Amino acid sequence: MNLSLELNSLEDLPEIVKEIHLTYREQNCFLFLGDMGVGKTTLITKFCKYLGVKNEISSPTYSIVNEYETENKKTIYHFDLYRIKSVDELLDIGFIEYLDNQDAIKMIEWPQVGESFYEDCVEVNMRMEEDGKRVIDLSIQKTV
Repeated sequence: MNLSLELNSLEDLPEIVKEIHLTYREQNCFLFLGDMGVGKTTLITKFCKYLGVKNEISSPTYSIVNEYETENKKTIYHFDLYRIKSVDELLDIGFIEYLDNQDAIKMIEWPQVGESFYEDCVEVNMRMEEDGKRVIDLSIQKTV
């Protein structure tokens, strides 16, 4: 199922996140693609809050992965693979084991390096239009 959403301001984020959740409620893997500064981390933060994460949510740029727990005891893994340069580095951090956890939700920024490991993930492509509006195109992909 494909979905295209427009984000005109940060005030639109709660409705955007709700729409994503309702459309892809059965999915547990989300791949966030887009240029630096387009809002991937901001969208993930709002998504995590919507799902019931109460603790602080931050970009895992240096830690590579942050783990959150929702009010319902659901686990969310938030990855930032920007600094990962090879599949071997992914294997070293136990990436496959994270992906294999079917009970957890995986949100992955800069997922390209791990493209051979993804199956049935929601690809979240974000882009900035010339007028400053952001467009979010979503689709279920077997691989990136």
